[in-house]
Amino acid sequence: MRASIAQAMPTVGSTFGRRGEFCLSRLHLLRPLSTTSQVREGPKSRLKYYEHELEKSILAPINRQYASPMSRLSAETRAQSSDVGPLMNEIQRTTEDPYNLQEPEHSLHVYAHRHNTHITLTRPSRDPMISLSCGSLGFRKSHRGGYDASHQLAAYMMGKIQERGFLMDIKKLAIILRGYGPGREAFTKVLLGTEGKNIRSLVVRVTDGTRLKFGGARSRRERRLG
Repeated sequence: MRASIAQAMPTVGSTFGRRGEFCLSRLHLLRPLSTTSQVREGPKSRLKYYEHELEKSILAPINRQYASPMSRLSAETRAQSSDVGPLMNEIQRTTEDPYNLQEPEHSLHVYAHRHNTHITLTRPSRDPMISLSCGSLGFRKSHRGGYDASHQLAAYMMGKIQERGFLMDIKKLAIILRGYGPGREAFTKVLLGTEGKNIRSLVVRVTDGTRLKFGGARSRRERRLG
């Protein structure tokens, strides 16, 4: 009996000794002057290690190491800027001054009501460059509201724009239609015809500026003839 206890004591002592050593090592990690952790790497830290090694292998052609994915993306963008230099410069210029990207637009206002048609070309600052109406061509009174007068006015306006050299200054042209008179359709026909072949290539926007009344003052009575 005593022999069996004596034989078992070294095994038990070694077990207690290992547990005691493990506890001492855990306490040793909590010493106040320690600056490095001596805990064995677990699954999470091992995964981070592999991710770090993979990141270093990806960044090997650049020969740099970055602290965050954003810095790596920025470095890769700078490395590829030599291939897309003009595009990057355009993006940078747009970011710094987004309102300077678009070229200023000239405007061609067409005011067509049932009695007359007015066409005005303005600068981007809205200063008028040329303004004509059916009366400028010699039409008087009721003849100014006809389709033929509006068609001649539109064709004459296209010729004047080219004759005075305004096409050299116009990079983009916005057409603003107002009213539903016969001059609206006449201007559209001229613009899509041979008279407007040099001008319609500059058109970037066509809008309707017809004014609509919601409530407001009472309208004038309709004119009745006969």
